[in-house]
Amino acid sequence: MRRTAALVLLASLLSVTTSIQADAAQAANPTISPLGGTRDASPRTQISFLGVPAQEIHDIAVVGSRTGRHEGRFEAYESAQGASFMPSKPFQEGERVTVSAMIGAAARPVHVSSSFSVALHAPYSFKASASASSTGAPPKTTQAFISEPSIYPTTVAVTAHSTRAAPGDVFFTFDHGYGENGAMITDGSGSLVWFKPVPKGDIAMDLQLQSYEGKQALVWWQGGITKLGIGFGVDEVYDASYRRVAEVRAGNGYWADLHDVQITPQGSAFITAY
Repeated sequence: MRRTAALVLLASLLSVTTSIQADAAQAANPTISPLGGTRDASPRTQISFLGVPAQEIHDIAVVGSRTGRHEGRFEAYESAQGASFMPSKPFQEGERVTVSAMIGAAARPVHVSSSFSVALHAPYSFKASASASSTGAPPKTTQAFISEPSIYPTTVAVTAHSTRAAPGDVFFTFDHGYGENGAMITDGSGSLVWFKPVPKGDIAMDLQLQSYEGKQALVWWQGGITKLGIGFGVDEVYDASYRRVAEVRAGNGYWADLHDVQITPQGSAFITAY
């Protein structure tokens, strides 16, 4: 029995040692983004080190094949392990960028490196969406309010009721027709509960009820939409009192697309971008 116990103890120690070695190897090999071999990174990309404490990342070197060595600032993440190097100037289209750093405690650091290529951008432009006007609108197609004469949301008319319709408010985002572009909430009868016009030339999309910092929040996208159906804009976050509490912008020189935004319990957000 003593021998059996010793073997079990030895096996446990080996298991712990293997686990420690695996953890050390994982800590010394963070995911570097853009991923190695990427051929279409943005000229304004940041360099992200994922899965390792920010204080264990040092001696970072970022060198472009045409632009040379890049200076920048280093920012740790708030909701996950890792940090990003933010270059102070953009890379050149088509150049190859090499990244290296020392990872781990000062006594036993490990050298890591990666490289990627910067995209060649095709010329691309889009016209701002035209905002609707209350001038010349047929009667009863827009709403007017003495208490707020500057807004003119479109009229919502309920023409039929279904017993299968769930009770509660209805969310809309209008982007054509009469009335202003914006985010709107009505009750089941079509009466206005809340309306937020977007800036002139912008469109609102994807109005949702989500959770932000543990509380209910209204989230929607606003910006411009191209003929291809691609959006270039930002995601807005408003609290239950209809006050703006946050704005989600795409990083790396991109713009948020209109199709989806999901806020995580940790306070970060998943968005789509082109």
